[in-house]
Amino acid sequence: MSKWIVVAMLVSAACAGRAQTSNGVVAAAAVVPASGLTANGGADFRAREENINNLPSMAGPGSHQDWFRFRTRVWGELGYEDVRLYTRLANEWRRYTVPDHRQNYAWPDEAVVDNLYLDVKGLFWDRVSLRIGRQDLMYGAGRVVLDGTPMDGSRTLFFDAVKATVQLTPSTKLDLLGIYNSPKTDLTMHNSNHELTSLSSGKPNELTESGAGLVLNTRSLPEVPTEFYYFWKRESDWLKSGIEQPGRDVHTLGFRSTPKIGSQIDGDFEAAVQFGRTEDHKDIRAGMAFAGACWTLPVSTSWKPYIKPGCYYLSGDNNSADGTIHAWDPIWARYPQFSELYVLVNNGQYGIGYWSNLIYPHIEAGVKIAPRHTVFVSTGAMIAAAKDSTVHPENRDRGWLSIVRYEFPLLSPRKDDGADLFSRRFGLSGHLLAEFFTPGGYYAHESMSYFLRWELIAKF
Repeated sequence: MSKWIVVAMLVSAACAGRAQTSNGVVAAAAVVPASGLTANGGADFRAREENINNLPSMAGPGSHQDWFRFRTRVWGELGYEDVRLYTRLANEWRRYTVPDHRQNYAWPDEAVVDNLYLDVKGLFWDRVSLRIGRQDLMYGAGRVVLDGTPMDGSRTLFFDAVKATVQLTPSTKLDLLGIYNSPKTDLTMHNSNHELTSLSSGKPNELTESGAGLVLNTRSLPEVPTEFYYFWKRESDWLKSGIEQPGRDVHTLGFRSTPKIGSQIDGDFEAAVQFGRTEDHKDIRAGMAFAGACWTLPVSTSWKPYIKPGCYYLSGDNNSADGTIHAWDPIWARYPQFSELYVLVNNGQYGIGYWSNLIYPHIEAGVKIAPRHTVFVSTGAMIAAAKDSTVHPENRDRGWLSIVRYEFPLLSPRKDDGADLFSRRFGLSGHLLAEFFTPGGYYAHESMSYFLRWELIAKF
């Protein structure tokens, strides 16, 4: 059977299924058995409680907040040989206890099409694969591309995109991307019109993000995997408190390399530059760099203790007289890259989830205390790369961040032959997280803030 005939059949099935669910009726699809036809599905449920207090800002300490988050997702896929259609629905609702009057993402909220894409593999002499539609994307350590919908937190991460992967050699592949992310999505049931791309909490923002990218991943030197990337991003003009803000075109060119240094040390090096121009005729010149290593200590094969020092640099803008913007634009990486607490700190100054103007030397240490039980701690100084504080202009001391995290399983899927389908697939795990931040003279106060969270995830 022609691969493209199968593509047409799967797309037609998806359209028919969408037409049925749009009227609130979910019908089971009849599938004619055929050689090579596969079907699969599953679900997961995530429960969290998060507590934050004393969040620092230029105006002073923030208030105390405590909330519960409940996310449900179901997914399914149909495949035939090298063609696969995948879809996933997501819903998240929240219950605030402090303050108890806040009702954002209230029950039942909306069910959003979180993923809906078509995979076609084995094209052009088995060298090209296509993924078309709503999909998750991540490159490298996620410092440049990971979250296409930052405004709704971790409810969704999707990109509306087309990705083509070309296998140039057995050890080298090239990804070509096209992205168009709207501020809202219509692929929902019980639509709540949540903003997905905004930089500010004032609504409406109407920020559209589009762009393209090239990512070359090579393992020609097996001990030195390297990724080279170029991304162009177009940010439309948007509204902040009713005032129009200029759009911009940003070009990001960089690389990441993860060399293996001996038998116990893995390196991590990344650097990128940005250039572009805003609609109000300002040039963009910015940079990012990361250098780190993970040393697995040769003291226990079961506990696997490690030490991971590193330093993260994001350029900042001190409003120089030449009118050039030097602040790093995180493009599609506006999420808690390494801290749930600190990602909230810059919200008022740069934008929601906006990583910029930072030097972060830090060290992490971890240990596996039992199978799949892991504890790690991290601590480091936060330094402004440029003097841009609005309360203490000469002070670059942002403060000190410390993190403790414990990851644990409660129930693991059974792998033995006697296990039934549910036992083979059901798993329950969780984590405990505590973050503490002592603000420096960069902010208006120096009272310690904290972020606490527990999480449980059930998967089937």
